[in-house]
This record gives sequence, structure tokens and C-alpha cells, in this order.
Amino acid sequence: EKIKNKRYDAFLLDINLVVGLEGIELMEEIRKDPNYRNSPIIAVTAFAANRDKEEFLSRGFTNFLIKPFSKKELIEMVQSVFENEDNRKKRKK
Repeated sequence: EKIKNKRYDAFLLDINLVVGLEGIELMEEIRKDPNYRNSPIIAVTAFAANRDKEEFLSRGFTNFLIKPFSKKELIEMVQSVFENEDNRKKRKK
């Protein structure tokens, strides 16, 4: 509901949301909205196996961040996502 009322630049989605949709399902719902088809969505998870990373990326997440993470790791991830987004937009022009 929130994405219908406000435009967001990116999302950090926990994979295990406990109540309602799981993170993967929520990401898939967000991707259905044309405004968010290519928006950065980062999976936040405690799952760290390579197969988990591959699944998250193949399902539509932009990247993923393993819990627990440091402030530095979070900042670097967000900067990286937006730098990649800026580069993608430049290539489209």
C-alpha cells in the first residue's frame, strides 16, 4: 500500500518478515508496479550460502546484505546500489 502513495528510491527488505508476505513475495509484488520494475531492492538476510545469494538475485533482488552487518557495510551497499543505478541510467541515454 505504501508504494501507491509515495515514491521510494530503493528498498531494504528483510527476507523473513514473520507476519504476512515473506521478503521475496513482497519484492515480487513491488516489481509488478511499473514505477518499481527496475528500482534497487536489497535483500537483508541471515542466510549466507552461495545458493541463497543466487536465488535472491535470480528472483529479482538487486543485491543482498547478510545480517548482522556493520554501519560501514550498510553504507557501502547503499552507495554501490545507487552508483550502479546512476551508471545504468547513463547507459540508457
